[in-house]
Amino acid sequence: MLAERPHAEKQIVLSLMLLVASTDGRMTRTERKALRAALAGATDSAEERLALRDALDQPEAVLLEQAGHIEDPAFGGIIVDLLGWMAAMDGQVSDGERGLLERVADAVGVTIDDEALADEVNLARLPPADDGRAADEDGTDSDDC
Repeated sequence: MLAERPHAEKQIVLSLMLLVASTDGRMTRTERKALRAALAGATDSAEERLALRDALDQPEAVLLEQAGHIEDPAFGGIIVDLLGWMAAMDGQVSDGERGLLERVADAVGVTIDDEALADEVNLARLPPADDGRAADEDGTDSDDC
C-alpha cells in the first residue's frame, strides 16, 4: 500500500501510526512490530527507510495539516482504517486514540467506520498464539512511552 505512494505521504502515514500507537501512553510489542513492518514495507530503499524513520516524530498539528493535503479520498479512508487497526491492537481504543482518529478522519475528509473499528478491537482481544515469550507482570506486553 505505501510503497507506491509519494515519500511525503509515506512520512505522514508512518508518523500518524507512531502517534496513534503512543497516544495512550504505552506501546505494545505488537504495535512496535507493526510500525517496523510498515516502515520496511514502505520502500525497498534503505536510504529512504532511514529518512522516513528519522522524520517520524512530528507534532500532531503538523501531521493533521499535511494529511489535509491528501486529495485521494480512497487513500484517506485507507489511512483512517490503518490507524484504527493500530489503535485497536491492544484490545481497546482509548478516548485519546478515538479523538485522534476523528481528527485525522476530518482532515482527510472521511468518516470512521465504527463497525470495522469494533471488529478490530474484538479481533485484538482474541488470545494470541504462544510465541514463547512471557508477558509483563501485569499480563501485558507493553512498554510505557
